[in-house]
Amino acid sequence: FAFPPSRRRVCSRRRLWIAFHSYGQYPAKYGQGAAGFGGYFGNQSAAWHSCASRHGVRPCALRFEGHGPEQADVYYHCDQLIKGMYSAFLPEWQAYFAPERLLVLPSSEHFARPMRSTRLVWRWLGLREASQQEEADARRVKEGDELEQTVRRHREAPAHHSRAVRAFYAPFNRDLAEALDDRRFYRGNWGAPS
Repeated sequence: FAFPPSRRRVCSRRRLWIAFHSYGQYPAKYGQGAAGFGGYFGNQSAAWHSCASRHGVRPCALRFEGHGPEQADVYYHCDQLIKGMYSAFLPEWQAYFAPERLLVLPSSEHFARPMRSTRLVWRWLGLREASQQEEADARRVKEGDELEQTVRRHREAPAHHSRAVRAFYAPFNRDLAEALDDRRFYRGNWGAPS
């Protein structure tokens, strides 16, 4: 019994303010607002760097809490940090899906131009062209910038927090851009701190 080859689309998100400020996990322990966010990110990133320096980046991304009690005791096991480390998971995705069967797109492009993104994915999947009704349904999806929407709802992150988060993710985003040969993952809000 054999399965036909499948395809996977991965829509990666900018993990700056979105990952933390709009995620309800940290306020319970660290408090609401910029101070709580700073404490949460500071503790999470320190725990991550401690694990990575002892066990390596990929092993910590794949099995953070499995490396011992120190990691197991970290609040939520750095899960929000790890979710943004796309480059750490890319080798597994590529091992199971040939390059032509794996499409990785920045979610910011999807939210900015949902119809364009939908057409691209449909073509990539080998699907028929959308019907008029399907086109009309897709056009009703509100276009916008995911990060801007989060900032509008929750206010801008303090500059020092944004720089710290960008610095944290810069190596992962650079590795993703290089592995995919796609600079979109290392520019603007994806790139290194300014």
